[in-house]
Amino acid sequence: MIFQVTAQATYITGTAKGAEGKKLLVRTFADYISGREITLGYTTIDSTGNFSLSIPLRSTIYAWFEIDYYAGEVYLDPGTHHVFTLKGIVFNEKTDRINGNLEQQTISVIPDSSDRLNIQLRKFNVTCNQLLIRYLGDESGNPFELMSKSFRIAVDSLKLVCDTVFAKNGSSFINDYIKYRFASLQYMNLQNSTQKLFFSYLFHQPVLYNNIEYMGFFRQYYENYFTAVNRPFRTEHLRYLINTDAPYAAILDSMGADTLLQNEVLREVVLLEALRTAYATSGFKRSSVLRVIGSMVSEARFPEHREIAKNLLYMLTRYESGKPAPDFALMDEKGDTIQLSDFKNKIVYLHFFTTWNTASLEEMEFMRTLQSKYASSVQFVSICCDREYMKMYHFARDQKFPWPLLHFNGDYQLLDALGVKTYPYFILVDTEGRFLLNPAESPSGNIESRLNTILEGKN
Repeated sequence: MIFQVTAQATYITGTAKGAEGKKLLVRTFADYISGREITLGYTTIDSTGNFSLSIPLRSTIYAWFEIDYYAGEVYLDPGTHHVFTLKGIVFNEKTDRINGNLEQQTISVIPDSSDRLNIQLRKFNVTCNQLLIRYLGDESGNPFELMSKSFRIAVDSLKLVCDTVFAKNGSSFINDYIKYRFASLQYMNLQNSTQKLFFSYLFHQPVLYNNIEYMGFFRQYYENYFTAVNRPFRTEHLRYLINTDAPYAAILDSMGADTLLQNEVLREVVLLEALRTAYATSGFKRSSVLRVIGSMVSEARFPEHREIAKNLLYMLTRYESGKPAPDFALMDEKGDTIQLSDFKNKIVYLHFFTTWNTASLEEMEFMRTLQSKYASSVQFVSICCDREYMKMYHFARDQKFPWPLLHFNGDYQLLDALGVKTYPYFILVDTEGRFLLNPAESPSGNIESRLNTILEGKN
């Protein structure tokens, strides 16, 4: 089991010119089903553009560097010293106006020449991408070309080459990565029956929780698995059991009617993936889906799955009403630090904006009227997401809004924790610091009606 492996220190050093004084984070996925992102470690890039840090790793992983709204992908080995050069980092007016919450800008991450893990995987990925570009490289590319005989032959030929080129690399992670990338390509081409793919790549094979290509193939294979008419356990069976509050163990046992799900380890992982999909699928009671996931947090038969269930439960409910809103400590234009917890005993209306976003500024004019009407019971707070504090400082001094204006201080993790993906963005927090609405209606929309309903309910 992956949780029984002792962590080893992994050392990361390098240069990141253009990001001097910035915070660099190393992040990865806690697991590939929930998609929960976690920070493995962080450091500050020094005045000469150099950085170094150490993180504990139990296995080889896919990860990425984050510097403000920039990100670059890497692979990391436990007990290894990795050296990287980060290029393409530019902070200016143009890049500042790209919404990094929706799409991070790409850093070019160049590994040291001795870094076999990253060099070999990049070489392999370039080769595979060239193959896909050949078939779907421009706007005229037809998805059906991936199901053609010529694509199948090209995949088989590439596999023969890769089996030779990477045969003696000595890395199980690389071997599995290549193996399951070809499994995905074969699935796209349907050159084998899905059952044949199962016996080739999943049956009696270990679940590689930390291998991004294995998990990519796994999710691809089981995405619509229960909708197939020939499956003995189908979506309607799962829906009935979940919506009628059947015990978790009963659901798992019922899935065992499928001969391809006799393996208990695989069956539990498939159920976790099915529950993630069911939560967003019409016909499933969300509360019932969450109940089953909650049961798996304590009742799943394997520790990896209990951890995945915990992450999944968090990801599906983290912005729901009643969940605690992350506290923050941010600076206003006077240099004072203000926390969300400072506003307890009042409903808080959070507004995230940038000084260059027209819609954000228009909404702030509507907020003036709302603030004068609800000042005694609602605390309005605007958080400026311009990269530079001085942009917010001058804006606040010029506009003189009668509520606090704070600067987010480059904390993109805070924005993620609050669910901010666009500007303007609004959140309602209750008097105890819990989410009421996330997202909430805008000042120009229906927020006044919503506030009236909430305040009437308190009286």
